[in-house]
Amino acid sequence: MKKLILTLCVVCSTRFVFAQTRTLSNVFPSLDAGQKNAVLSRDGLALSSKEGKLFLNPVSAGLNMTEGILKRNYPYVTEHLIVLPFRNVRLVDIYNALGQIRDLKGRLYHSATKDQDIPLFEDATRIMSDKKTTPIPDPNRVSIMPRSETIFLRLKDSNFGASYYRAEIRTSQNSIMCALTNFKSLNFFFVPVIRENNFFAQLYVEPVNEGILIYSIAGTNVSDFVAKYVDMNSAIKKRLDVLDAWIVDGIK
Repeated sequence: MKKLILTLCVVCSTRFVFAQTRTLSNVFPSLDAGQKNAVLSRDGLALSSKEGKLFLNPVSAGLNMTEGILKRNYPYVTEHLIVLPFRNVRLVDIYNALGQIRDLKGRLYHSATKDQDIPLFEDATRIMSDKKTTPIPDPNRVSIMPRSETIFLRLKDSNFGASYYRAEIRTSQNSIMCALTNFKSLNFFFVPVIRENNFFAQLYVEPVNEGILIYSIAGTNVSDFVAKYVDMNSAIKKRLDVLDAWIVDGIK
């Protein structure tokens, strides 16, 4: 009888562990066949709106990904969903990849204006806080993820110069979520383009049966004058693409 009870416990525990890994359709049940194929492709699925509209809505238990965007009433919103074809990657390895901020330096994007690939971030580093911007090194890799943490970043943006962000990271047994906000204005030739706290992005990562799911959503608010000269949805999409490539390289 003891052996039978022990066997049943092991089976139940094993079923519970495997139940933690969901499928793409579990997380985003509203995807049609074409969208699903795009998500599983090299470029993923990108959707943008100039009216603050959201096309995707993750149903991750306990994580309301859309509230942070909707309550700010951002007119420019971009969503990006991709599943990377990686198997047997531990969540802590993804967390460690996200911690390597200096690896963002020098990553390229295609500039339509210059018609060439140029670095999006000419420099990237952690800083001590939003009050003290002294650079600090990236931490050593860890074996256990913290439940939550807040870090501060300084990125030398090819378009906006020195840009400063606060990143709030939360982890669970099967996912990582990072919320990113600019705590200083993003400027173009000393002209404020995105004012303090007017850029907000969330990044959600979860290993699923098909690979590693990455859902990113970003919104911003700019003046009508700036909107005439800057394609904000394109600018956001380029930055999300660079973040995806950064994660991919970090976990290879």
